[in-house]
Amino acid sequence: MLPVGQRFLISGVKTLPTRGTQRECHDEIEFFCVSSGQITLHIEDDSLLLCEGEAVVIPPNMLHWATKPLNTGASYEFICFSSALFSAKGERGYIGPLRLNGKAYILKLTRDNDWQSEALQILAQMSRLGASSDSSSRELEFCGLLFILWSKIYHNSYIRLDATLAYQKLRGRLQGAVNYIHEHYYENITSRTIANQVHLNVATFCRYFKQLMGESPINYLNNYRVSRSRVLLIETNKKISDIAHECGYNNLSHFNRDFKNRMRCTPSEYRRNV
Repeated sequence: MLPVGQRFLISGVKTLPTRGTQRECHDEIEFFCVSSGQITLHIEDDSLLLCEGEAVVIPPNMLHWATKPLNTGASYEFICFSSALFSAKGERGYIGPLRLNGKAYILKLTRDNDWQSEALQILAQMSRLGASSDSSSRELEFCGLLFILWSKIYHNSYIRLDATLAYQKLRGRLQGAVNYIHEHYYENITSRTIANQVHLNVATFCRYFKQLMGESPINYLNNYRVSRSRVLLIETNKKISDIAHECGYNNLSHFNRDFKNRMRCTPSEYRRNV
């Protein structure tokens, strides 16, 4: 998650703790890069084994965390960027699809592929910008490299997904449902409530939604609620019970359980540690 007002973040090299990283879920796109050793990156219910020099594109709002084999060393770095760096048209055309069907856009970059090897070299250049004493002043350079990198990724991989007519039709039909979740997540809504927004019966809607998003509408809703609650836990001093209510949980125990299942810690632990 980017600090308020910041549009990109370069972490620098970090040693992976024995217990792994905390579970994260944020609105930005992330490049997760392995600097040394072997790391298993978990994204929702998928796992990817990464070796030194490899990287993964993590779409927005996808729960992810990293682990490594016992008694081994590993290090990593990450680069996060906000879609605000793109124009409104670019955000819709090149970033928007990742919000709708994140799982389809998870992309592993390796050195075995020519264009991916070039993409990794650009990532290394972007990473070096983080060594600047004031990386925020390097935004123009960062954007230049990002646009070149994103062009390679889009034209060599993502364009094939976006060009699928069946996918475009499905995405267009369910866009209203996703928008409804984002705008009404704090209300007591059900799969039927959401299905009604796109004029589908519940069974058909749930099947289409899982086909597009890779998960059920309720799981997506709860992931989004937890994502919103994390913002409030960090940026406000509100009581956890009030945050739970604001994010659509009528029961504090349900919120605590849901949060811990996704983040591997309680809301109070998350607020204290982060």
